[in-house]
Amino acid sequence: MPYEIDVALLSNNGILREGLRHILTAGSFRITAAVSDAEDIVFPPRQSGEENPQIIIVDDGSSNRHLEVCGILHESYPEARVVVLADRFDFEAVVAAFRDGVDGYLVKEISSEPLIGALRLIALGEKVLPSEMATCMGDCPFPITSSPELADVNLSEREIEVLKLLILGSANKVIGRRLGICEATVKVHVKAALRKLHVENRTQAAIWAVQRGLAGYEGSDAAASLGNEAAIGRTPFRFGNQRARDISMASTPLRPGTSLLGTSGHDILLAPNPSRPAPAMLT
Repeated sequence: MPYEIDVALLSNNGILREGLRHILTAGSFRITAAVSDAEDIVFPPRQSGEENPQIIIVDDGSSNRHLEVCGILHESYPEARVVVLADRFDFEAVVAAFRDGVDGYLVKEISSEPLIGALRLIALGEKVLPSEMATCMGDCPFPITSSPELADVNLSEREIEVLKLLILGSANKVIGRRLGICEATVKVHVKAALRKLHVENRTQAAIWAVQRGLAGYEGSDAAASLGNEAAIGRTPFRFGNQRARDISMASTPLRPGTSLLGTSGHDILLAPNPSRPAPAMLT
């Protein structure tokens, strides 16, 4: 029977090396090395057209030896898959091993047939973890990565002012008039804010800011200065349950009560401002 997978064994335990050699040879694996020193690992040169997968099994014993040798093995044998054979299951050790680039982590309690099956999967490019990992993942709470807050994105004071006016739906011309800067400068600040917030358009930027508690531009005459160019500025945001398409907030007047769905997946409902009449819908 032709060999399908080349395997090198790295362990200080001679009995373990011989036992694995016997088990894997019977499973059509070719043992190219069974050594106690990583420098003694060898793989035979591949013949023309031969693509035998290469696996290095590292016995970590009672230490974290795989943490020391994993990087060296990947540099020396970039095409080989590295598998850690551990004495016992340890959640933190499994996480650390995969951070170091291993392709599989197996516990020595595994029997012969599952071991051979796991190594075949790893040879095909799959990642294999001990079954205890599934139980641990169900029992252990994982921290949820929170999205960045306003203070985390390093916006300048001017960019925050521009963002506040975007919340009101202001066009660039209106923003420039309100802040006393030219329209070209406004465009520069808008692009910088979009880049820092990792959003694609003004609508998403406004939604992002509202979600984090940023209010529209302050000042008693702010809304009045917007005029018909940004009628949406007359209706402050509040969250609701309605859904509608993502539209450009800067150019389309909306009737109060119309809902918007930003691409972030959160709904926003425009609530009427009782102090001002509803703007007429464009036809």
